[in-house]
Amino acid sequence: MTAVQPVSNAISALDRQTLFEQLATVIEQAILSGELKPGDRMPSEGSLATQYAISRPVVREALARLRERRLIETLNGNGTFVRHPDDNDLFDVLLRHLRLSGTGTEAVKNLYEARIAVETMTARLAATRASEDELAEINGHLDRMRAHPKAETDWVSADLAFHKSMAAAAHNPFLVTLLRPLIQLIEDSIRLGHRSPQAVSRGLGGHERIFAALSAHHPDEAAAAVRDHLTDSQQPVIEALHRAQPMELTED
Repeated sequence: MTAVQPVSNAISALDRQTLFEQLATVIEQAILSGELKPGDRMPSEGSLATQYAISRPVVREALARLRERRLIETLNGNGTFVRHPDDNDLFDVLLRHLRLSGTGTEAVKNLYEARIAVETMTARLAATRASEDELAEINGHLDRMRAHPKAETDWVSADLAFHKSMAAAAHNPFLVTLLRPLIQLIEDSIRLGHRSPQAVSRGLGGHERIFAALSAHHPDEAAAAVRDHLTDSQQPVIEALHRAQPMELTED
């Protein structure tokens, strides 16, 4: 375990009731970005207080928040260290940042960039590796989408299951692991997008194109279809977020 230099992010002056939360967010972002790595020793309370020109009680409260979020741990007699977040920890962080991002436009764009990066590869691999049973399962979810275009709960469930089944059909456990922390956010984005005009017909067309490429075992076409579908479906989610007062995202 190695000690680290003070995190580089600067924080602006805020009222004292929210200052500790902003410091916690700065450190949280440093952990997620890799600036602070699992096993690294955190700077002392005194060092953080000096760096940010804040009191030690504020630092102490910020560190307490990070312990609650399971991003750091304090070992008696040894100090405070960055810990490796698990899937649930990562989801909590992602959802919190989405909620704190105003209208959520930038967070939605980040989410879809991540989805495109992961899901174009899962589609490419699924097109070459999916078994007939797995293709039948994916097609079954597509049939459910066709059968329930206006039923939000059924549509969202089928849409999400389509993407999860495609990821499983890639037969790469690391890709599934990369996707897992995003699942709740993906579900929420599908639900919001479903409420935008023409989103259902465009979404159904995108999924049909994806499945056609998967069943024809054309990896390049499958990857392109996923990329085009996700690029197209991003805007309805942003539009729905702008209309939502307040933003409707689940925390369970």
